[in-house]
Amino acid sequence: MQFDTYTAAGAHIACWMANNPAADPAALGAVLAGYDVHEPIVTWRQVRALEPWAGCLRTVFEAATEAERAQRADALLIAADCRPRLVRHTDDLPFHLHYAPVRAGLAARST
Repeated sequence: MQFDTYTAAGAHIACWMANNPAADPAALGAVLAGYDVHEPIVTWRQVRALEPWAGCLRTVFEAATEAERAQRADALLIAADCRPRLVRHTDDLPFHLHYAPVRAGLAARST
């Protein structure tokens, strides 16, 4: 099983999305590719699907107190209802964790 920076990529990508709410597909795709995200090609439809989640994520950073930030972040985790799975994309790659099905769209894999 692979343990590397991939496990932290989601947090970095989420912060980028919260700070770039009007991102275009090319910019988001470049960020995703920079973190070796599987199939980082992004469409406008996918960007629009991610906008509500990115807006909710931004409220975490805007909260005034640590307790309020924790409450908002916890609410996002509950809403995501993620169930980690061990996957690999091809037989020559190591297994690693995915928090949504591999065939799920970008929005489902990101939220």
